[in-house]
Amino acid sequence: MEISAISAVSPKEIDWRRLTAKEIIKYENEGVEVPDEYLQWAKDFQNALQAGDNDDTTYETAAAASANTTAQPQSEEASEGSEEQESEKLTAEQRRDKMLESGESYYKVARTFSSESKVKAAESVIADAILNETGSNSDSKVESLESSISALLEEADELKSQIESLKNKNSKDNKLDNAAKIIQLQRQLKQLGASGQAMTAGTDADLNEYNSVIDSQRSIGADAVDTGNVTVEMGEKLKKSSWISLFIIGKKIIKNGKKSIEKGDMAQQTAQEVSSINSQNISQVSKKQNEIFAKTGAAAVSFDEGDAKSKDAKNDGEESSKAQTEEKSGENQQAAIASGNIDEIMKYKIRKGEDVNSESS
Repeated sequence: MEISAISAVSPKEIDWRRLTAKEIIKYENEGVEVPDEYLQWAKDFQNALQAGDNDDTTYETAAAASANTTAQPQSEEASEGSEEQESEKLTAEQRRDKMLESGESYYKVARTFSSESKVKAAESVIADAILNETGSNSDSKVESLESSISALLEEADELKSQIESLKNKNSKDNKLDNAAKIIQLQRQLKQLGASGQAMTAGTDADLNEYNSVIDSQRSIGADAVDTGNVTVEMGEKLKKSSWISLFIIGKKIIKNGKKSIEKGDMAQQTAQEVSSINSQNISQVSKKQNEIFAKTGAAAVSFDEGDAKSKDAKNDGEESSKAQTEEKSGENQQAAIASGNIDEIMKYKIRKGEDVNSESS
């Protein structure tokens, strides 16, 4: 339909049903009062088309293709707000059905899902990047731990070597001095082991926290796939329309849905791979804890940030009690050594749980 001399045309003379969206909007821009029903349709339809599309669909043909519309659709902002509240509770299919049951046209709901698919595809790309970074961080933490523990175990070997050397000395003149040195070295060995176990506990806590990150990003990918599947389904239905414009729009909706599926699948696959990497790294930490225990006798510990304060308070009390005990123990040790009585020294060491085998000669 050729539009000319718009300003001279009366709205009553126009057959609005036979106009395309562009023609209706052109009338509106020229100051012609367009009936609300046609103007709203034209704006909605135009917003669905990308710039440069050639659309010849009239209101009449679009109305025939969307005969299930029973009410004016709510605004984009209101629709997105309500859908966001339901998104955590409903699947994509359930959300689609709910929107259709509320009176929105199939065409409008398909557009909404098409827009959502774009967003969820982008979110999945971000999720994939976060997951890859998490995997790298997991590897880095374990590599750093292994380096530190390797150095620590070498130091532990040196201490054990010194202890064995002192135990193998048979000189009676230095026997008392050797016993005191052995006790001191054994204490250093145990402290070294405790330090190593604290490091492994911290790394273990970080790696377990990464599991939460992995799960959250995995769910983003799953949501993208779910939304993409429904989007493609709706696009396919629009694509079957005999009207060329709905066919074109259907193709675009399908494209957006497939993109969401692709990126969602990518994020889920990366999540699976990173989860496997992180689990292997957690196993490595456990091996290091066992190695430390075997070398130093210091048992593995766990770390929980949630009760860090209570642990600090408990540790303060334990340290105070330990200090008093060690002070008393030190006095007993000095008394035993000062007496020069080998039996007293051995009794003291037995009470302390020390190895006395080397002192029997």
